[in-house]
Amino acid sequence: MNVPSFTPQRLRKLLEIDRDHFWFSGRRKLVRQLLERPSRDTRVLDLGSGAGTNADWMARLGYDVTAVDFLPAGLEALRRRSPGVAVVQSSAEAVGLKEASFDIVLLLDVIEHLDDRRVLGEAARLLRPGGAVIVTVPAFAWLWSYRDDAAGHRRRYSGRLLIERMRQAGFEVERVRYYQCLLFPLAVVTRMAGRRDARLRDLEDMPPAPVNRLFRAVNDFEVRLGRAIRWPWGSTLAALGRKAAA
Repeated sequence: MNVPSFTPQRLRKLLEIDRDHFWFSGRRKLVRQLLERPSRDTRVLDLGSGAGTNADWMARLGYDVTAVDFLPAGLEALRRRSPGVAVVQSSAEAVGLKEASFDIVLLLDVIEHLDDRRVLGEAARLLRPGGAVIVTVPAFAWLWSYRDDAAGHRRRYSGRLLIERMRQAGFEVERVRYYQCLLFPLAVVTRMAGRRDARLRDLEDMPPAPVNRLFRAVNDFEVRLGRAIRWPWGSTLAALGRKAAA
């Protein structure tokens, strides 16, 4: 089993920022849009739950949620704020849970840290037939910067590579979308200028409150329009896959 490359130091930073940060907020809205109103008895597995904000959010929506992560700090924080969520400390590559136990698996910026074939294979094992997986990953290898090094990323993805990995795991890929298209020019500038320097990454992590509110509004607007518009690029790829019903 590979030890995830995500660090406790980075997790502590996410515990500070991911509830209100413009990027995380917009991503949650995108995930909810892709889920298309599942029933309240839906069993959701947040595989690689990190700071636990997404698992907490899904539980507050009324779903039966289990969170899995290798690092304990996020799970401990999740236990405190959302005691109804089941938590499991484990690598996402091999989870000691019963196969075909879940209706939805979330892999939100997880597989770029690990052996993506093994993680997607584990998601397929844990999903019931007909169940859905939502995967988000960083897009475009040429955007590689200090942010990727510090986060312990192993790769960034093209749409073709993401679809290939999901199909290899047995998923039918129903939708692939870019996220953060409208802010993409700004992301390109910060990545190019921040190839080896932490300062721009830290500014993006903790923007001034008025800037964060503005960027949240931009991302929210983009997600709403995404129902009708196929965005041509973005800093993140999101995909919805489904396990064969048979």
